[in-house]
Amino acid sequence: MRRRILAFAFAMAFCPAMHAGVIVTTTLSLNRLTITPNLGPDSGFVQIQPGVLATVFAGVYDSLGELDNELNFNIDGPASISASVSVASASAAVDGSLLTASATSGVNIPNINANAATDPNSNAQLSGTFEIVDTTNAGANPVSVLFSASLATSQSLVTTMYGMSSSSDVTFQFSLPDIGAVPFLSYDNPLDFGSNQSVSTTSSPTLTQSTTLMTNTPISFFLETDSESDGGSMTPEPSSMFLAAAGLAALAVRRSRRG
Repeated sequence: MRRRILAFAFAMAFCPAMHAGVIVTTTLSLNRLTITPNLGPDSGFVQIQPGVLATVFAGVYDSLGELDNELNFNIDGPASISASVSVASASAAVDGSLLTASATSGVNIPNINANAATDPNSNAQLSGTFEIVDTTNAGANPVSVLFSASLATSQSLVTTMYGMSSSSDVTFQFSLPDIGAVPFLSYDNPLDFGSNQSVSTTSSPTLTQSTTLMTNTPISFFLETDSESDGGSMTPEPSSMFLAAAGLAALAVRRSRRG
């Protein structure tokens, strides 16, 4: 028994790396966006106009003085970017031709006193115009249009006794600025936890909503996927660890003498 106590005391004093503080991983993906007009007996189709702007921004920072911000964009095609510091990372990808977008972020603080987070502006964005083309009737006529966004989310948060806090948030917005629908579709799932807690969750929500638009008329759209991770960790000062170890060692000696 004395040997076991001494070994544990040694581990506390000399092996703080055994203690992980905070691990957060957050992912949000827009897998599919559909626009379905109810044209009735008329014929027509949805046309995405050329010039869809795809923009991605990834930013991370920590209390160690590290900062990384990256930006990329493309028109009618894919764009991706990533950023990282010692204890945090973020990435984003988007495709203007497929109308897909994703954002991922993470914090991993092992055994040091530090805070880390993703920049709140880190996201993947698409903006452009589309048109409900009615090949049967010329001119602008009202039509009911159904919008659907298929999402996939994953959020994992782990804090040990040395982790002070952890948070994860996924946010999606789809807007139709021309009709004042800002946002038109939206999703938000914030998670916040304190010390010594753990949770892992996934979901595949599908957002739907209908509105009336005019046929043969350009309509602007804007969408954004946002993933945010944040965490803070604090380990005991070396003096505190040595005091605890010394106490355990004294207890082991006392028990051995009684034996």
